Amino acid sequence: MSKSPNTRGTKPTLPTTAGKRKRSKSPKIPPKCAERPGIEDIEDLLKFSEDEVAEIRASLLEWYDENKRDLPWRRLNADEGERKAYGVWVSEVMLQQTRVATVIDYYNRWMQKWPSLYHLSLASLEEVNEMWAGLGYYRRARYLLEGAKKIVEEGGGFPRTVSALRKVPGIGDYTAGAIASIAFMEAVPVVDGNVVRVLARLKAISANPKDSATIKKFWRLAGQLVDPCRPGDFNQALMELGATICTPTNPSCSKCPVSLQCHALSLSQQGGVTQVTDFPQKTVKVKQRNEYSAVCVVEISESRDLLDGDPANSKYLLVKRPDEGLLAGLWEFPSVLLGQEAGMAVRRKAIDDLLRTTFSLDIKKTCKVILRDDVGDYLHIFSHIRLKMYVELLVINIKGGLNLQQNGLFEGSMVWKCVDSKELSSMGLTSGVRKSTTDSCSNNINLNDIINFDTTAMACEVVWNPHGYILRHAQAATDVWSFLLSAPYRNNWIGMGFSKNGLMIGSSAMVGWVNPNGTGTGLQYLLKDQDPNQVVPNQGELKLVENTTTVIRQGNLVYLAFQLNAPQPLMEVLYAVGPNGKLPNDNNGLRLTQHQDRVSTRLNYATGKSQTQSSPYTGLRRTHGALNMLGWGILMPIGAIVARYFKDWDPIWYYSHAAIQGLGWLFGLVGFILGFVTQGFIHAQVEHHKNLGITILVVGCLQITALLLRPQKGSKFRKYWNWYHHNAGRILVILAISNIFYGIHLGMEGPSWYGTYAVILAILVVAAIAMEIRSWRQR
Repeated sequence: MSKSPNTRGTKPTLPTTAGKRKRSKSPKIPPKCAERPGIEDIEDLLKFSEDEVAEIRASLLEWYDENKRDLPWRRLNADEGERKAYGVWVSEVMLQQTRVATVIDYYNRWMQKWPSLYHLSLASLEEVNEMWAGLGYYRRARYLLEGAKKIVEEGGGFPRTVSALRKVPGIGDYTAGAIASIAFMEAVPVVDGNVVRVLARLKAISANPKDSATIKKFWRLAGQLVDPCRPGDFNQALMELGATICTPTNPSCSKCPVSLQCHALSLSQQGGVTQVTDFPQKTVKVKQRNEYSAVCVVEISESRDLLDGDPANSKYLLVKRPDEGLLAGLWEFPSVLLGQEAGMAVRRKAIDDLLRTTFSLDIKKTCKVILRDDVGDYLHIFSHIRLKMYVELLVINIKGGLNLQQNGLFEGSMVWKCVDSKELSSMGLTSGVRKSTTDSCSNNINLNDIINFDTTAMACEVVWNPHGYILRHAQAATDVWSFLLSAPYRNNWIGMGFSKNGLMIGSSAMVGWVNPNGTGTGLQYLLKDQDPNQVVPNQGELKLVENTTTVIRQGNLVYLAFQLNAPQPLMEVLYAVGPNGKLPNDNNGLRLTQHQDRVSTRLNYATGKSQTQSSPYTGLRRTHGALNMLGWGILMPIGAIVARYFKDWDPIWYYSHAAIQGLGWLFGLVGFILGFVTQGFIHAQVEHHKNLGITILVVGCLQITALLLRPQKGSKFRKYWNWYHHNAGRILVILAISNIFYGIHLGMEGPSWYGTYAVILAILVVAAIAMEIRSWRQR
């Protein structure tokens, strides 16, 4: 056996740094803590002397008090008892296989949602997985939930000893020791990878750290060292030392508080080939097997054309993994495990077979494919598997609409559901696929290897939810501002403009798109007027920092990045999106096609928050919609009801019918004119809506004319006139109602407009049914 570090002949010469400190020959130890029962019983020649134990305890605790990191789970006071134990438990489980910097945000959000053991016990596995999304090793989250439920059900409070804690599902020796020592002051050791490394170097142990006999030795050594008065602090100090000073590579021995007791350091300074990093012995990692899967992000659109569809109303198909096995209980996109690497044709056939056999979704017969595109391939590394996922995006419209159960689709034993884009971003999906399909401000974006400025520390906000626009920005230096705009890839252009007055005319905009060959293009445009020919490329008032404009596609997302030279950019920011498949190119002089939609916001650079500004034409558009709804969609049906059910009140019914229909036509005419005026201002692409409106107006004018040309009762033409007038009225009402709902959809006015008009229609329908029953009974 090697000589004890305290008796070695040559002591290491340490630099005069913070690591060297004045030591007392006999550290002061409180009398009641001077003896720790059990040390004499350790039947192992490999142990620390009593002097070493005292010196290591004193040195390490002194160092920890001065240098410990400020972590949220350390802010709980010891007198908080069970709450501290709960916080320690959550943090220790999260810290397994995960970096501290990553855990902090997850821990804070977890404790905010479930501040106590009782609150966690009420959660579902799905909720826990959603909160855990991105941390990996999801079994840890399930054990936390199962353990909380067990403790609460048994009603005895949080277990306070290692033996009691070991009975809780998912709590092993390490976690039990951490909770018992930190929260309840039980003098028990903890051994994790950091502790193993520190102990192996202190005693120059070169044995395999994964060997069960060696692991037992480390537990005994840690048990010798743990301070009986401050067991929790000592255990945290030992782990902190391994995490920050005694690291696997490049350890900072000059800053180490226990370097004088380190046998590995002594050996490395004796002129041989031995290095501190030789301890502990490097273990041979088990070779991971390679697996391949085809993953399909199935987006179900409400429209048969991306140009007309509202992305916020799309649904995504998710399936649930089995409750046991790899990634148990998690939601994921439909996928097929492949036997080997495969080309696109093979992968797509496998996906098509899965959708047809499992969900009764026949891509050729029951769906219209709007967009099908490869997103990319992603590597997901597990402890024993290297899973390469080939991800594709499939946007479809289901024939018959979105009512899946009614259409008889998705029949099978697999658990599935459809979610919108907002819910999808918060789902407990694996990080690789989640980041390739949706963006959110919780995603840690790091594109520094692609973009010529730092993207890791930027303010972030969803600036245009219906189209998935997320803006990140930061002041990179004096008079230098960085911007990163992300949006779902739809084979169109995306853009943001800076305006002096909130209007599009006169603004300067940055526009980006991905070319058919996969390269990105980002240009500045000057918006001289609303006519596309007056939107001029490579002009504008924005002072761009050279070589910073970048457009890239990553998965299903497009990023537009650029930097501006300005004391502070303009606060009125406009966002616009181009129609699907219509990209600027050299053939059209890089002219922009008319935008599909736009929104105006006010960006506060101090707070990083945006506030949506009402478009100057919003009121005009809404007045157009309200007048058409009142005229064609409400008064016209009321006039028809009067004509059908109130003929007993002759001639009052006729004059009432004529007056109501005439008033409805007048409101509709004004609304129609406002619609043309609005389109002239905003150049909206609403051809179907406009053509329906023209048809409705023509039929309405014919109806008004027919009233003036109504034959006398005795005329032989009266029955033909009645047939025409009644059926034309029915067609008018049906077209009007359809176009009103379509207009609400195009204007993206939301549930309030849909709900209000639906309630009014329901009242009219119920009234008509009641009067129809009354008339039938009278007959």
